[in-house]
Amino acid sequence: STLVQSVLTSLGLTAVQDFEKTFARKLQPTDYYYNPQIGFLSLNQPLQSDEVLGVAYQYTYNGQTFQVGEFSQDVPPDTTGATQKVLFLKLLKATSQRTNLPIWDLMMKNVYSVGYGALERADFKLDLLYEEPSLGEKRYLPPADVLPAYEGQPLISLVNLDRLNNQNDPQPDGVFDFIEGFTVLSSMSRVIFPVLEPFGHDLDYVYATPEQRQKYLYYPLYDTIKAIAQTYANLNRFKLSGRSKTTSQGAGEYQLGFNIPRNSVTVTAGGQTLQEGVDYDINYDLGTLRVINQAILNSGVPVNIQYENQAAFGIQQRSFLGLRLDYLANKNLALGGTLVRLSERPFFVKQSYGEDPIRNTMYGFDVDYRKDLPRLTKFLNKLPFYSSDAMSSITAYGEGALLQPGHAPQIGKGSSGLSYIDDFEGTRSAIDLRFPLINWNLSSVPQQFPEATLNNDLASGYNRAKLAWYNIEPVLQEKIIPTTPCA
Repeated sequence: STLVQSVLTSLGLTAVQDFEKTFARKLQPTDYYYNPQIGFLSLNQPLQSDEVLGVAYQYTYNGQTFQVGEFSQDVPPDTTGATQKVLFLKLLKATSQRTNLPIWDLMMKNVYSVGYGALERADFKLDLLYEEPSLGEKRYLPPADVLPAYEGQPLISLVNLDRLNNQNDPQPDGVFDFIEGFTVLSSMSRVIFPVLEPFGHDLDYVYATPEQRQKYLYYPLYDTIKAIAQTYANLNRFKLSGRSKTTSQGAGEYQLGFNIPRNSVTVTAGGQTLQEGVDYDINYDLGTLRVINQAILNSGVPVNIQYENQAAFGIQQRSFLGLRLDYLANKNLALGGTLVRLSERPFFVKQSYGEDPIRNTMYGFDVDYRKDLPRLTKFLNKLPFYSSDAMSSITAYGEGALLQPGHAPQIGKGSSGLSYIDDFEGTRSAIDLRFPLINWNLSSVPQQFPEATLNNDLASGYNRAKLAWYNIEPVLQEKIIPTTPCA
């Protein structure tokens, strides 16, 4: 691979900008959605900033088949194992998100996630709103600057999300066009605009002058990165609003729990082990399993699921001690004592407030006195209204308890136990000085400098300190590349 990179560099190609060298894995069909009619890919999970995406495909034009990139079967296998094979793919995403690169235009910026689960067409409503300053949210653009032909027209129609009625006839009805695979990916809860820049250049036709377009349209959303686009609060006024039903616990769908470890799920039906991606799909982040084999659903065979339990394990050792003592003083008097202790041993010395390890002791004492009194029966029988042959007795019982609270000696001896509200260890506040750029201003000159007396004079800034930022591409710091300036 180093030889290939050297050859590409000698041809005038630049790493990251023109090519990427990486070790990759092939995605499974369950990891993405592909629309062959339009020709776009939508990944189930977003890519990290340091991840690379490439693709190889074939297409037919005028009866002739063309191929972009290489497939694994195109590269002969190496039986010796001494040579590392390289696949050439079409680069879709590099490790650097630079807006001046051609691959920036390959990333679709017209797809929005609207929730979790699978969207249902029934009762699905979606509208596009514009928040006008001090006037609230409206379904149309401010009529003061738009062309007369588009005054009062709903935004959802201006971006071509309303071109059909509920029978899919070419007649707008003011309702979002729910078309699976084209305007909606229901399994991913995503909405797709039929235009590439719905809040940018695709609304240019609504305004007559460039000044009006710069005032209302959100161009930075498409020609800059997200962090910079968010600084334009005066343009960030478009909103998606609506409601929908999502299928979360439908037929063949099971909730397992969050953060299920990969390859830890075993599913069987009728004694047969099912295959992931063929018979069922798993969303490991949401912890849901959905059976996609319709034959299993129609048969009614019970589905058994076994998976690794990710329940939290206790990190404190608890011990419980109990002691009971009984003493028979005589045949009439019995004394008893009880001792109970519950103690916890913490795993860490520093404990947060409310999680203090306890060491509580409870002392109990009880007395039981019972004695027969035959003379009491004779005395009571002398009463004219009372007569009894049973033996009379007197019984007295009493008990008391004392709780002695305490804490584990690991957090302090005696009454000097410590628990931490927040010790601020490892606390870090990250402040990005680069963004937003509009918050940076020139400071005034302190009075102790002679330039402080100068007004409207460039000389007042001659002694200013200079501050600059440099973003060095990671590939330029690799020593294995001959053209690396930092080597």
